[in-house]
Amino acid sequence: LSPSTGEPIATIANASASDVDMAVRAARDCFNGDWSDGDNVQSRSEVLLRMASGLESRLEEFAQLETADCGKPIVEARADIEMCVGALRYYAGLAPGYFGTDELETADPDFPCSILKEARGVVGMVTPWNYPLMQAVFKVAPALAAGCTMVLKPAPWASLTCVKFGEVAAESGLAPGALNVITGGPPGGDAGRLLVEHPDLDVLSFTGSGPTGSALLHASADQLRPTSLELGGKGSIIVFDAENLEATVDWIMCGIFLCTGQVCSANSRLLVHEDCQEAVLKLIQKKTREIRVGDPFLESTQMGPVISDVQQQRVMDAFGTCLLYTSPSPRDS
Repeated sequence: LSPSTGEPIATIANASASDVDMAVRAARDCFNGDWSDGDNVQSRSEVLLRMASGLESRLEEFAQLETADCGKPIVEARADIEMCVGALRYYAGLAPGYFGTDELETADPDFPCSILKEARGVVGMVTPWNYPLMQAVFKVAPALAAGCTMVLKPAPWASLTCVKFGEVAAESGLAPGALNVITGGPPGGDAGRLLVEHPDLDVLSFTGSGPTGSALLHASADQLRPTSLELGGKGSIIVFDAENLEATVDWIMCGIFLCTGQVCSANSRLLVHEDCQEAVLKLIQKKTREIRVGDPFLESTQMGPVISDVQQQRVMDAFGTCLLYTSPSPRDS
């Protein structure tokens, strides 16, 4: 559904247990082939470069699709896709000189020591809806550079650019099975759970909410499977002395309102020294009133819709809680 209008914009598959198993088996077969070989690093680097060029040539198409799917302003969407292109090129350049064997000097020559850098295996990746393609590429690019293979499961609310990215990968000559994209999830599906509980994943990488991350960690614990979690937080900005008030408040505004405030690292806590508190708050109020909210496809729009009606209700509930705790008591009034 479009976050802007609530109208349907696409239909995606709701992956079944057999779909998930097929994707994991494809990743395993690819990993067991030539893709993960240490002497295949240059080939992997070249594929990543072609993926970067392919994505760059379709940048506007992807930006428009990202805006339609998750509601972020088109200017932000373009910046996200540009970062994806940069990440692919970065890891393409990093790969040839990074992997292999490093010999270490030891005090006793009878005990040689070396570090072997090699691909870990099949990676399960679960990504969020606020930066759909960027979060995916930031996981996919280093994994491909290392020689890993993967199954990517984007958020059901914003999957379209990840699906389309699979097309770019295939057109760039990526080995069949190296990148598998499955879609689906609640409501009405269980693709995420089916993936993270699959016994043939070597590594799991998740970006999303704290409660979901906790559940995934429990699932990995039963299999002693390495798991990386990037979860939500309560980021802070601390202002001791606003010597450059405009610049300070500009960073505060960026940190809390970027992507309509739907960012895990948003600075949702602001700690301001009492000497400059009034001046900072007044300027924040002024700049907040000036935010241009509207159609995310307009170049002038600075804030689009939140991702869904469910998320909108969460925001309103939080707003109500703030009013409850900041309203004067009957005695004070």
